[in-house]
Amino acid sequence: MINEMPTISNSNITNPMFGQLSTSNQGAYLPPFNMESTRIMVEALGGYMGIKFNDSIPANLVQDCGGHPYLIRLLCSTINKTAKEKKLPRPIVVTKALYDEAKKTFEISSDAEGFYWMILNILQTGYEKEYNALKILALEGDKTISQTMDQTTLSHLFGYGLIEESNGTYYIRFETIKSFLRGKYKFERQNLSIDDQIKEIELRFRNGERELRKIVRSSLKLRLGEEKASLSVINAMRNVRASSHLADSACSLKYRQLFDTTVNKGIFFSVLIEIIKNNFNLFKNVFEGDELNVVMSNLLVLNKARQLLAHPANEDAENWTNKDFEKFRSSMSWLEKIIDANT
Repeated sequence: MINEMPTISNSNITNPMFGQLSTSNQGAYLPPFNMESTRIMVEALGGYMGIKFNDSIPANLVQDCGGHPYLIRLLCSTINKTAKEKKLPRPIVVTKALYDEAKKTFEISSDAEGFYWMILNILQTGYEKEYNALKILALEGDKTISQTMDQTTLSHLFGYGLIEESNGTYYIRFETIKSFLRGKYKFERQNLSIDDQIKEIELRFRNGERELRKIVRSSLKLRLGEEKASLSVINAMRNVRASSHLADSACSLKYRQLFDTTVNKGIFFSVLIEIIKNNFNLFKNVFEGDELNVVMSNLLVLNKARQLLAHPANEDAENWTNKDFEKFRSSMSWLEKIIDANT
C-alpha cells in the first residue's frame, strides 16, 4: 500500500494537499468519477444550461480530468461559455469539435491554472524531485522514469493521485494537467531534431528580437534625445558589415522609422548588439547590473542562432550542435527575463 507523506519533506509543516487527488480520497470528499457517474452529473448540469452532451463526451471528461468532479465542472463551465460566445442556439449538443475547442480554452484559463498550481506548488516547493519527474512525464513520456526514479518519488506522485501505472509504464492521470505542463515547459523538451530546434529558435528569437528592439529604441531616445539617438543608430549600422551599405539611405528616416524593419532593412540584430555595446552605460539598468562581457556573450550566442535561421542549409547549420542549442536556450531565457523586467 502506498502512503503519501502528511508533512512536507523532513519538516513538521503540514502538507495541505495530502491525498487530495488520490483515488481513495478524491478531492477529500468524493471518489473519482467513472464514465457513468460523470454522465449523470453532466446531464444534470446540462439540464440547467440548455446543453446536451454527445455520448462520447463523458469518456473524454473522465480521461482529461482524471475523474475529478471539480475539474469536470470547471471544464463544463468553459464549454457553456464557449457555446455562448459562438451564439449557438439552445439546446446545444456538445460535439467532439465543440468539446476540443472549449478544452483548449480551458487549459489556458485562470480557473484551470489556479487549480493546477494549487496542486503543483506543493510539489514544486516541497518535493522537487517529484515535480521534475512530473514535468518529464508530461514532456517526454515514460522513457526513463520507470528505470531511474526511486520508489519514494513515485510513491509521492501516486499519493497525490497524479500518476497511474499500466504494464510497468507510468502516465499522468490528468490530460489537462499534462497539457498545462507541456505548455508551460515547452522550451525544456529534450533530444529535439534539428527541425524542431529551428522551430523553437524561430518562435522565441523573433519575439525576443522584436521586444529588444523596442527597449533599445525607447532607452536610447530617453537618454540621448532623438537627434543623438538617430546618429548612434546610423553609426552602428556603418560598423556592421551586413548593414553598412544601407546606412546612407537610413539617414533620411525619422527616429522611429530606424527601428521599423519594414522601412529600415538594415536594423539587424547585430546592429542592436552594436548599439548596446557603444552605449552600454545607458543600458546598465536595462540589463539588471550584468557586466558588458556577460551581455555581449549572451547576445552573440543568440546572433549565432539567428544565423542558423537565415542560412539553414549552409555550413552554420552543418556545424550546429546540441550544445549550441542548449546555449541558445540559456541565453534566450536570460533575454526573456530582461524583457519581462522592462515591459
